[in-house]
Amino acid sequence: FVTKIGNGTPALISTDTDQFSVWNSPRGVAVNQNPGLGHLFGRIYAGNSAAGGTVPNNKGQGLYALNADQTEALGKGANATATSTFTNSGASGPWRMRVAPDNTLLVDDFSTAAAALWQFQPDLSNSNLVLSIIGQTAAVAAGIHGDFFGTPLLTGSLAQSNLVLWTADSGMAAPGTATLGPGTAAGSYNCIFRYDIGAGPLPWNSPPNYAYTMGLDGIPELRTEMTLGKDGKIMAGFGRANLSNPNIQILDPPGMTILYTSWQSTGGASDLYGRFLASVDINNGVTIANLTNGIPDEGSIFGFTNAPTTGNSRGMDWDAANNIYVSSSGQGLLRIYSLGITTTCVTSNDFTGTNGSFALILPPTAATIVATTPLASQNYVNNTPPGIPIPGVFRISLDANHLEAPVVVAFARAGTAVITNNYNFNYGTDPNGVIISNSAVIFPAGDMPGGGNWSVGVLVIPTATPVSGSTLTVSLRLLGGANYLAGAPASAAVSIQNTGPQLLAVSAAASGTTMYRGVTNDYAKFVITRLGDTNGPGNSAGNVTPKPFTITNFTYLGTAVFPADYTAQAQRIDPAGDGVIHLPTDGAPGIVINPGDLTVTCVVGNPVFHANLNARPTNVTITVAFTNANIATPVFGTNLTSLQGDAYSVTTAATTLTEIDNTVGPEVVLWSNSLTNAADSVNWTLTFAATNFGPGALPAVFPNYANASPGGATNDFNVTFGYPIGNDSVAPSAVMAANGWPNALKMTVNKSSFAHAGVNVYPQGQNFFGNYALRFNMYLSLYDFALNNPNIGSAAREFAAFGVNHRGTNCNWRTDAAAAAAGGMAPTNSDGIWFAIDAGSGGITPADFDAIRPPALPNNANPGTLNDLVSNTALSQNGVFKHPPFEAMNVASSTVANPGGGEPVNKWVDVSVEITKQTNVSLFINRSAVLTSFTLNNGSLATSYTNGTIMLGYLDPSRDVSDNSAFVYYSNVRVVELSPYILIQPGVVPSLTNNAIVAQFSTLTFTSSAAYATGPITNIWYRGTAAGTPTAPLQTNSVNATNMTGTLTWTFNGSVDGTNYISVFSDAAGSVTSTVVGVEVVLGPTNKI
Repeated sequence: FVTKIGNGTPALISTDTDQFSVWNSPRGVAVNQNPGLGHLFGRIYAGNSAAGGTVPNNKGQGLYALNADQTEALGKGANATATSTFTNSGASGPWRMRVAPDNTLLVDDFSTAAAALWQFQPDLSNSNLVLSIIGQTAAVAAGIHGDFFGTPLLTGSLAQSNLVLWTADSGMAAPGTATLGPGTAAGSYNCIFRYDIGAGPLPWNSPPNYAYTMGLDGIPELRTEMTLGKDGKIMAGFGRANLSNPNIQILDPPGMTILYTSWQSTGGASDLYGRFLASVDINNGVTIANLTNGIPDEGSIFGFTNAPTTGNSRGMDWDAANNIYVSSSGQGLLRIYSLGITTTCVTSNDFTGTNGSFALILPPTAATIVATTPLASQNYVNNTPPGIPIPGVFRISLDANHLEAPVVVAFARAGTAVITNNYNFNYGTDPNGVIISNSAVIFPAGDMPGGGNWSVGVLVIPTATPVSGSTLTVSLRLLGGANYLAGAPASAAVSIQNTGPQLLAVSAAASGTTMYRGVTNDYAKFVITRLGDTNGPGNSAGNVTPKPFTITNFTYLGTAVFPADYTAQAQRIDPAGDGVIHLPTDGAPGIVINPGDLTVTCVVGNPVFHANLNARPTNVTITVAFTNANIATPVFGTNLTSLQGDAYSVTTAATTLTEIDNTVGPEVVLWSNSLTNAADSVNWTLTFAATNFGPGALPAVFPNYANASPGGATNDFNVTFGYPIGNDSVAPSAVMAANGWPNALKMTVNKSSFAHAGVNVYPQGQNFFGNYALRFNMYLSLYDFALNNPNIGSAAREFAAFGVNHRGTNCNWRTDAAAAAAGGMAPTNSDGIWFAIDAGSGGITPADFDAIRPPALPNNANPGTLNDLVSNTALSQNGVFKHPPFEAMNVASSTVANPGGGEPVNKWVDVSVEITKQTNVSLFINRSAVLTSFTLNNGSLATSYTNGTIMLGYLDPSRDVSDNSAFVYYSNVRVVELSPYILIQPGVVPSLTNNAIVAQFSTLTFTSSAAYATGPITNIWYRGTAAGTPTAPLQTNSVNATNMTGTLTWTFNGSVDGTNYISVFSDAAGSVTSTVVGVEVVLGPTNKI
């Protein structure tokens, strides 16, 4: 036997520099927990998905078997086994693995081409398929399996006719023949599957018998994992970093009742004894919880970082001694951690080595902690006369009434409060002889005085610091030790209420600090933080009356003028103080600070619309401050007075909000179309594609499109130029109203065919070059049943699609996953630069806001999805498209805590796709950048996506059908020049080098060329900074043409000429600045006296 004394803190027990700790491409890890066969007990299996590394840490692609001490077990050294099995797997095979009850090793392959589940003999000498068919596409078509993201698990055996296989498979939809778990339907993705194999044979060629989706079931290929508890409970792990769905989901053994969900942890594996559940997040952090009756005890949850946090984690497992094994490709390491528990391990076997046993003996005593008084208070210790602090109480207990020896229960402190500064404990010895320190309590040997189990109250005694502050927290977590275990609950928390004078501070909100003149009732947000007594002003010890107070003393600075620019001054976003968001009201109603408020989200709003859209846009600012903002140092004696006559103090902080103009200014229009005329459709080409076209099909192409004409039963689209928007009860945009336009272009797809589909329209005879913008007004309509319905799923995720620099003959669309196109038409050639904007929320492929830059044509190998270039979620934009005034799918009711929104739906918005500086692409909606800018594919104008026509379209990447309330309107489309286009960046003639070293008094000639401008065009040469900022003009030339070459001949007379030279071209649309030419001047000798 072996006894190890632990201190309750997890610790690394492997060595990072060992040969089999270092891996170039580690994947799954598994440990044999079966003590019966001595030579296999504790064996470690590891997968490596690519050959690489340097001697002696080099590895091949395949599997490795290691002894329990991490030495190589099969005599193969650095050579991998089963390399040929995973030749076609890329970086996804071998993937995850688990040791089966019969000591065989299950290994899955996550690749599309070679997706499979393999069963290897313990010595890896041979293998067989567990499920039929290698390759995801064929296996999905047969209804057997997908691509196995999670770790497989076997119970029973073929010999006993009770073999059962469990998989976590995100790449195949649940079959209609399976028993379906809660919330699961035929067609649901991201499932746990159970195969009742019984007596076999293997490979098994039948669909799963049971399926349970973890969520987001219309979006395949998410991170799914599973294990079984020792009592048969199904433990599902769903990797959702944004907590969109519970990360841990536990079901009863039949899989028909959800017993537990958590929004805070990540899925993982239970230990051999059903005592713990552990998980590893994508950035290697380990989270552990005690299990009580197979359910995590949330009071016992703790974690450690397992630094560095470079992702991705790839696999984890337990050994029989409750050590955790973790592999990470980001770290390039396989690590082993001890939980820090005191244990005695007893191993035995007979002379045959085949009848082994193993026992893990733990300390007989367990310690737990609860906060019996979870709220402490300063109790007005800073008042005159001062009160007496009210302590919070932690009670630490042992499950024993008699101790043979003293027990030192250590704990770790955490929270926002700082010991000695904000609180102290009741240090010393309590009446029962228990010693209390700042890191442990020591229970003496003997019986608990008065009977019962040993326990002690640890008091959290607040200090007078800070005078005015926020509520602070103290948390304790038991660590475990030499002669006791940390039981459950192992952690607890106490809050310390501040009771100082009212002190208010204003600051910026996390999002939503801008508002747009083009959106009625828009608003910009800021936050007031209340420090001090949350009961309100005027209270004292023994005389507490919670009461609200109203503040009206604000200063409004900045360039905006009230009420000419906005008509609603500072007010709560939730006027009733109940957290429910309402639109702002005109005037200055003041802000009510209610009892209990710590932070109050406030707004100014109701921007004034600018009717003259041709005026140059000018944003204005509103700086919100408290009236005494000019006081250098706020003092509590310099109180302001509330509307009720109560005193409060403020800080000097201020916050600046921005009101974005809705005007576009004078535009240099290259081409435009109001989209009001039904007869105009013949001047456009329409392309349409859908998965129900069948394998190998090409998009339907309709040159000279006949308006509102689908042209075939499989063409499930509705595209109508000049459609009366009043038919859908949609009000006209501002531009439409100003011009008397009642019609627009309406587009939608997939209203009856249950197929993934996309439709594009292209104006014929157009080809746009240079620095330009595609601009239009858009009304994206959200499916009616999705309004305030976050659980509706993929049916609401339909997208507006639009782009630039297209060829005008391809259909740009995508399915929500590669597997979705299996058995049907897959997207073929995609070109140009295009965008997809979700009417719903929670889209992943594509994302809610997505930019796609396809590879060079032809790209027919597209497997069903296009990789996004840059993307954003709807929630990331809920400071732009606030809910309200915009509608939303992603929340039932918009509150301060959960505002939802970020969906640019059910209102007209202004869209601008802008190409600047030759290769920079940006997308603005309501003049806010909703995606990170990116670059065009480099190349000549003739051979890359740097020129072409525009595209308007509509996309449904999921087969789920909505109804006719889901569509998009386009209006007032135009292409406008933004600036000349620099064809040739400046350089020194004749080589066009961009740097030079010259002698004093030498002369150089610089040249640069621009095109695709609107005459006249002007060229100015400047001196400038190395970063490209012009500083001093040197020469100006203009020509009445659309292109020009500018030259500058310059003599370098002195040191001032040794600098950077920049060329700027401008026309009526704008200006563009070149790259720099750097010149160094070597000065000649001078006379000395």
